[in-house]
Amino acid sequence: MPAPLKSHLPFLKWHLAIVGSFILCIADAGISFSVPSPSYFAEWDVKDTFGRAEEAIGNRIGDYTLTDQDGKGFQLKGLLDKPLVISFIYATCDYACPLITTHLRDAVKEAGDDFGKKFRIITISFAPDDTSDRMRSFGSNFIDSFENWKFATGDEETISMLARDVGLSYTKVDKVFQHLNFFTVVDTEGKVYKQIYGIDFKPKTVLESIDMAIEQKKLWVSFINIMDAIKAFCYTYDAKTGRYVPNSAMLLPVILGAIAQLFIVALLVYIFRRANQKNSNGLDRCRR
Repeated sequence: MPAPLKSHLPFLKWHLAIVGSFILCIADAGISFSVPSPSYFAEWDVKDTFGRAEEAIGNRIGDYTLTDQDGKGFQLKGLLDKPLVISFIYATCDYACPLITTHLRDAVKEAGDDFGKKFRIITISFAPDDTSDRMRSFGSNFIDSFENWKFATGDEETISMLARDVGLSYTKVDKVFQHLNFFTVVDTEGKVYKQIYGIDFKPKTVLESIDMAIEQKKLWVSFINIMDAIKAFCYTYDAKTGRYVPNSAMLLPVILGAIAQLFIVALLVYIFRRANQKNSNGLDRCRR
């Protein structure tokens, strides 16, 4: 081992010990904050659901028979001659599902005549007791015509397989469903092109994704995508208030993790600068 480096080993070990201790503290804090109760993850694993959603990108959607808001059967494949936005809801949801659907309606308004020409939307219920009439009632709150935006149901097996194709996981807890908040953009080849996460998004986000799907542009991970995913993680259903609220159990580990990474990077930069400075001072003394 070179003498200059050997002389600085105690210095480096001491600083690395600090880094290691800090990482362990952050990990311990993250674990304690991110696991609110054993039963929570027995029913619902948010990290798992996000992984499934991301892994579904590139999946080819199967050709399923669904029932629209008028009680008429149709083949999903018949909608795939242009990009298709697929959103999943349950009709009795009173916050996240209506909010996502409202933002999709805003995107439709912004698209104007391009809606129907460039893309369609289908909103599908994963609740077994949702009927065509209930879906029509839900959809009527957002649009006047169902020509290019269907509100559909299906049998449990069909919905389960379609949800698997797009990477959606959901589970029923008491009278509500827990699910990751996102919708899916499917391209003209019938493949999952992009997931858009969160309950609050701009029409531009939807329309740009549609244009990219038409042109088959390659997607890259972006800061916006990461922030959308974080927002999807950080909301959960509060049975007491009947609302989806910010979930500190998921938000705190994200913040702590970011702080930890910034601290570690800054500390490593400091360590190596100090080591180089001492090495330079040692060489200067040797020359004298």
